[in-house]
Amino acid sequence: MLKKQILTLCTLLTLALACSKNDKPDTPDEKSGSAEITVYDATQWSTTDTLGKPAADADVSLYKSRQDYNNGGQPAFTGKTAANGKIVFTKLDTGTYYLVSRKEDKFNYFVPELVNGELVAYKPLGIFQNQNQVNALPRLGAQTVGDFIFLDANQDGIITYTDKTWIPFEVVVAGNKTVQVNSLIGYLNNSKALPFTTQADAQQALNNLYTSIFAWHQLQTVIDGVMSDDADCSTLSTFCAFNNFSFDATNSYTSSFWVNGFSYITQLNRLISSVPALNLTSTDANNLIGQAKGLRAFIYYELATYFGGVPLQTGISGYNLSRSSLADTYTFIKNDLTAAMNILPLRFTGTDHNRIGADACKLLLARVAMAQGDYQSAATLSSDLINRSVYSLVSRGSLYINDDNVEIIWNIQTGFVSTYNAFYNASASKTFSPVARYAEVLLINTEANIYLNVLNANYINQLLMFRSQPTVTFTDAAQAMDIVRTAWKNELPREGQRFAKLVKWGKATEVLGANGYKSYNGLLPVPSYVLISNPNIVQNPGY
Repeated sequence: MLKKQILTLCTLLTLALACSKNDKPDTPDEKSGSAEITVYDATQWSTTDTLGKPAADADVSLYKSRQDYNNGGQPAFTGKTAANGKIVFTKLDTGTYYLVSRKEDKFNYFVPELVNGELVAYKPLGIFQNQNQVNALPRLGAQTVGDFIFLDANQDGIITYTDKTWIPFEVVVAGNKTVQVNSLIGYLNNSKALPFTTQADAQQALNNLYTSIFAWHQLQTVIDGVMSDDADCSTLSTFCAFNNFSFDATNSYTSSFWVNGFSYITQLNRLISSVPALNLTSTDANNLIGQAKGLRAFIYYELATYFGGVPLQTGISGYNLSRSSLADTYTFIKNDLTAAMNILPLRFTGTDHNRIGADACKLLLARVAMAQGDYQSAATLSSDLINRSVYSLVSRGSLYINDDNVEIIWNIQTGFVSTYNAFYNASASKTFSPVARYAEVLLINTEANIYLNVLNANYINQLLMFRSQPTVTFTDAAQAMDIVRTAWKNELPREGQRFAKLVKWGKATEVLGANGYKSYNGLLPVPSYVLISNPNIVQNPGY
């Protein structure tokens, strides 16, 4: 039954990976044959390009065993496809080989995971050409035209994780023959990777992402607050594992933080790659690309803060990823922020005031500089924002009521996820929680200068006086840092930075040790789900 199903699909769609034909012998040697592999990029599917377009310069590898691939061994044969998407391997010993085709982040298998030490994944048989096929053939979730038809290995009429099969997929070479194989590469849902075709669609996608990132950032803020001495879990019982540091790689909130963050990165990547083809004015194109890069950098910064070095994903695929170093992650973030700063307005106003602008990107750059110990850059960036003379402090009674005030550098959206309302309104009535505000600029500048042996209390006193607190005099670096640390805690409670600051200052064990904090808790565990889907990602130590 299964063979009949596969052969039927091959006949109807001309799309099977493993369907082959035998040409005339190209060698008199009965012990060797050839393999002609044609790689098609299924994300370029259309009604005329029913397999997608031939993928030039794709990497094609033949392994002698699945174990060689699974264990990171070298392929027996490898090369790149020509302009027509083809590569031919000749004088192959007869037998079974195992094929991996890829170009950038597009592979010929999908959602790999380890099962009993073996890699399994979804196997594409073809592409849905029309709605009739979508209705008639087994599909994975809400697949549609242009998405892959996957092997229904257990023949139950639907595609689930139980239909994954061993990878890499087989290619059988016979003597005196050339086996011809069409290898389809792409994404799990090609339809979601299609480029935007209108400015309106791209803008709507960006608007939707702001709403999603708003909720995601609030999750980060709650996790940070409950792990630190900003808050306990008395009003958020499902977060108590963070308060007592009993969380592990299966924690659902940690998983949501990672998985949703990368989901939004994927969508931003789609936007960034699509806009140049829309033929917009430079102003419109820059606004879309600049915001997308700024948001992508913001997400990467938050992920790096709590996980360390993370995969640097610039395409659509969310698997087959490897972790980058923390230094490389920060470099990527800085490049995105710098690019965004160069093309965005300094600050959006009016109905657009919640969008990320160049000033917000500059403050995020200062945060990265502080995290990396680049205090000169942090001092310069924060001084630039101070010298702009656009922002000033706002009284506590007014600060959190209207997010279009002169202290707010960036706030994604007003309101709160209902579950978190008690966390945000523990001591004062708030209508929003800002991502970035002017008080932080004064604190960054003061702290950075202390590290540079410039003991200037002017900005910290400006802040203290405005909050009706006694002014201070710096006498030495240690005393100055104690004052600044206290000011950070008092000025930005439950705004998502306290735990990360304690870790950065080397104070987390001192402040949180009684709660169960251990040094390895300075980073969150990479979710188990991510490790299963991405065997090349390693877990943070201690988990």
